[in-house]
Amino acid sequence: MLLAANQLQGMISKAASYNISRADTHEPNPSDEGKHTASLSNIWGTRYPLIQAPMAGVQDERLALAVSAAGALGSLPAAMLDAVSLRSKLQVLQASGLPYNVNFFCHRSLPPTPEVEASWLAALRPYFGS
Repeated sequence: MLLAANQLQGMISKAASYNISRADTHEPNPSDEGKHTASLSNIWGTRYPLIQAPMAGVQDERLALAVSAAGALGSLPAAMLDAVSLRSKLQVLQASGLPYNVNFFCHRSLPPTPEVEASWLAALRPYFGS
């Protein structure tokens, strides 16, 4: 489903309206005088203190750009990209001038074994049937 930019911005604005802390409203707090305080919006350079979940395999830089343009922090899932693709997508994001996040998996996957696969299938069977 494709969303128009104004629809995406409306959804982000609505989501951002829930549980926004005092720091994210940019209102001074007298008890913070002399302390270093910064809101996530200020740190990220975004309108809203929201980060889009990177979804490897189902999204690319276009969603990250749309989310960033709507005022939140768009994310590029990079775990499944080769070096050439990653460089190309990062160049597009950088050229936009918008803030963005890049997500990587930082663990080593163990090779699958029949025993491990059977264990996962048994654990998930109640949720997905036979």
